[in-house]
Amino acid sequence: MFQLNESEMNITFQTEPFTSPFWDVVQTASQMELKTKLPEAIQNRDWNELDIIFQNITHQMSFYSATYVVLPHMVRLLEQVMSEGDAAHAHTLIFNLGICLMTDIPENRSEETDSPILDDYNAAAQKLAGLTKQYLNTYEAQLRELDEDLRSMLFVATLAILGERETTYAAFDQLASGAIDELSLVCGGDCEYYEECYEPQEEQDAEIVLAAEYQSGAWDGSSYQNAFIWTSAVADLLGLENQLEVLRYLYGTFTCPECGKTQRVIDFMVTYLTEG
Repeated sequence: MFQLNESEMNITFQTEPFTSPFWDVVQTASQMELKTKLPEAIQNRDWNELDIIFQNITHQMSFYSATYVVLPHMVRLLEQVMSEGDAAHAHTLIFNLGICLMTDIPENRSEETDSPILDDYNAAAQKLAGLTKQYLNTYEAQLRELDEDLRSMLFVATLAILGERETTYAAFDQLASGAIDELSLVCGGDCEYYEECYEPQEEQDAEIVLAAEYQSGAWDGSSYQNAFIWTSAVADLLGLENQLEVLRYLYGTFTCPECGKTQRVIDFMVTYLTEG
């Protein structure tokens, strides 16, 4: 499915020592003592505590600066878990790490950081992309047997990890649920057209969006320029028919009935997210 190259899998990064002063200044939702709780949770494989830590750095889909130092440690744990063949906990880590990256968009950052920790953070994010591809390739058959909710979680995380952060953030509810009737249409700007629940099956809505057409097997496994093609291929891989339909409309062409402006639905949504 995914084409991997040697450089992608050999990316190196450092994890921030728990004696580093950075742990005292980075932010979480509840200001938990990460420099003691995180190493204990990793060493003991305390998955409940690790879940609490993830909740503290993604609370209410916000971005917290602790992500910069937590994520490399979690990616290192993912490497270990995958080497042990622990598919279930690898799934858990990939999902949570995907949510971490999904929240890391310019609109969510209260301030920019020029710290050297960003180099290791970005390198770890690149390594995570390679590990996620490897995971999907390795467990493709087993993944299709999972509960649909688990497959949906993995789907959304994969999109964020492989580069579609703003798309997954803007359309998280639709991509996670696979519910086409939850699709919102917004034009923005001076027009301010907004349709909370677009229903393509309704006659009055049928001409507003021209859905994109997906062809199974069209993706080469390595090109990410056309987001519709590769994201649809991931949905197809995971057997998510509802998400495939949502993607067809998200990447379909929306013509605003108020001002006549034409653009992809997801582009309108991202513009609304970034500009309000």
